[in-house]
Amino acid sequence: MSPVLGYWKLRGLAQPIRLLLEFVGDKYEERLYDRQDREKWQSDKYNLGLDLPNLPYYIDGNVKLSQSLAILRYIADKHGMIGSTPEERARVSMVEGAACDLRQGLSRIAYNPQFEQLKHDYLENLPATLTMWSKFLGDKHYLLGNSVSIELRCRWELPFLLLIVAIHLYNLGFCSGLSFVNCS
Repeated sequence: MSPVLGYWKLRGLAQPIRLLLEFVGDKYEERLYDRQDREKWQSDKYNLGLDLPNLPYYIDGNVKLSQSLAILRYIADKHGMIGSTPEERARVSMVEGAACDLRQGLSRIAYNPQFEQLKHDYLENLPATLTMWSKFLGDKHYLLGNSVSIELRCRWELPFLLLIVAIHLYNLGFCSGLSFVNCS
């Protein structure tokens, strides 16, 4: 039986999990809940055998997990993608934390009623942050050099969000020197 990934009918916290599952080639079933009709989730919530019921959740046989990070790490560990040394695992954790900070900064303004006021400050500071990431990544193909690691939100979902922000920055004239390259 295929593992089950449960989440709302949106990208959100489950998208990096979906992308990782597709990348490693694992077949899975998705159980999607409608945010407009929370009754289905409420009726399933305490009947799935989850220790800490929450969305997203992932059920793989006897392994029943909630929390997106725990799910990502479990899948990556199954496929040898969490680093092979303590140093590599620490580096993956460091990048993940920095990527989460970046995503939280974006989320903090995106869902704020004062979006228009906060957007300007965020966009003014973003070029320095993007430059830091660019220097860190350099000419590496992967965060750990030549081997694929979990790379969590940074590798799977964050580049998509940053591309949207970078295009917005460019259109607003914040980065006249910004150029877009083919990353394939």
